[in-house]
Amino acid sequence: MVYSVRRNRPARLLRFSAIVVLSIGVFSQSIPVRAATPAQIDAARLAAIRWAIENQNGNGSWSGAGAGVLTDTSAVVDGLRHAGVDGFPYSRGITWLQNADTGSVDGLSRQVMTLNSAAADTAAGMQRLLGARNERELAWGTYPGYGASFPDTALALDAIRDTGTPYGDAGTTLGFIVFNQNVDGGWGDTDKSLSNIAASMLVAAAFHLTGVPARYGGL
Repeated sequence: MVYSVRRNRPARLLRFSAIVVLSIGVFSQSIPVRAATPAQIDAARLAAIRWAIENQNGNGSWSGAGAGVLTDTSAVVDGLRHAGVDGFPYSRGITWLQNADTGSVDGLSRQVMTLNSAAADTAAGMQRLLGARNERELAWGTYPGYGASFPDTALALDAIRDTGTPYGDAGTTLGFIVFNQNVDGGWGDTDKSLSNIAASMLVAAAFHLTGVPARYGGL
């Protein structure tokens, strides 16, 4: 299998490691903690890339069946791009994403952002995403017509920002999030949910990207 890799990109290495979820843990105090050499880091990086490519599905996607395949494929394609891999496996992943049909706001948002980063056309995807908005709260739910969800709204705002799509209701949408922040500083999946890490960090990332603060300074 032939693929190309651009070397010596430390910042991209960190992003790739996060997306592909290559984690190294030390579980015993008897194991000495040592600093990895550049050669060892590069070898680990190349092994992770090789593993991802060898586990690509025949249709160009990654992971198994169901909704997770789009999320996983977007994550791997993003990781390969940041790692400097631009060969056939990467192209196959992009082609699969371009033809993938998803009904969820989460999947559509991630699909659009990955394709936009690959300089692919996202106009149709963004039209679908804007059309999936809940018109009562001017926010997004898990699927079109569903009640508003903070993680899905945050991802939709990320996609709008990433693609530079005009969106005149940003203040109202962000207001829905801000004024439903839980007293502990976090967010749940909905305005009636307890705070959880995933929802809170997705919202915090959306605020960071849009430059709008939450009610609590730490977010």
